[in-house]
Amino acid sequence: NQGHLAALGVSSPELDALIAAARPHALGAKLTGAGGGGSMVALARDPKACFAAIEKAGGKAFHANIDGEGVVVL
Repeated sequence: NQGHLAALGVSSPELDALIAAARPHALGAKLTGAGGGGSMVALARDPKACFAAIEKAGGKAFHANIDGEGVVVL
């Protein structure tokens, strides 16, 4: 999907560089929001390596946990 977003012109060279840096350490990475702003998400296999790669590429990384329980029907 990131390739399509880049082709539509909503990505930027800076975002593309961060996404490319994250991808070897992630199951996937793409811009988030409406684009053009500078935010991306990565689902990291190796968060420490992914953080290091993003920061080396000039980004600022932070970690968000996914609740293991997921959706519950009451």
